[in-house]
Amino acid sequence: LYYQKAIQKASQENNTTQAAAYRLLQQALQEKMNLYSRQEKTADSLFILQHPFSYFTLSWLASANNDLMPFSVLEKMYATYPDDFKKSKNGKIIAQKIANEKIFAVGNNVPDFTITDIKGDTIHLATYEQKKYVLLEFGASYCLPCRQIEPYLKNIDSLYHGQLAIISISTEENMANWLRWVSQGKLPWIQIFDQLVIKNGERQFQKIGDAYQIVTIPSMLLLDKQRRIVAKYGGYYTSPTAYIPALKQKLQAIFGY
Repeated sequence: LYYQKAIQKASQENNTTQAAAYRLLQQALQEKMNLYSRQEKTADSLFILQHPFSYFTLSWLASANNDLMPFSVLEKMYATYPDDFKKSKNGKIIAQKIANEKIFAVGNNVPDFTITDIKGDTIHLATYEQKKYVLLEFGASYCLPCRQIEPYLKNIDSLYHGQLAIISISTEENMANWLRWVSQGKLPWIQIFDQLVIKNGERQFQKIGDAYQIVTIPSMLLLDKQRRIVAKYGGYYTSPTAYIPALKQKLQAIFGY
């Protein structure tokens, strides 16, 4: 937050050198945090695998954002739990997480939505069917990893603009921060502030991020021309160098260049 404010102040004063220096410091700090978080996550995952039937493990898996282990491992572990574990409050939460993950697994369709973007244009996801692939990117202005992937997204947008529509969806609460973020970043693709536009089974409306079960940002869903999930990328504690190459490789395989 300190560096972000310093960058904003330097930018407002047109001090590009100082702004660039703060960005480098901010990036270095984030990489150290990412490294520490990955080490911590590895240790946590190892403990869970070594103590699968601990009530502490059950509580941990219920509160975590499904990122302590691969989904397939979590599902197999849950299947071995005794009935009293499964019927407990935490057991039911894990069961719901598994069900949600299956709904948004690769190969499944995502819900349609209609919403107004930052330019006032109506964005209807279904209009891209049979026309373009779609990359949905969920992020926020306060999320440094979300900012770190912007140059990559600009490059991808430039390369595949005629065949791929990038739609960024801000999951934050403060619209003013979002507007400032988009303006300063000069992001040319579709920009949306998340709102209650998707109706769930209980006839209540949800934000797109909630309806799509987005639990961490940045998160990206690559959709084919049938609105099916082709691949999923992202993660707050995962460096972009870990998943951006995979995204680029996927796009090269799809479009042939």
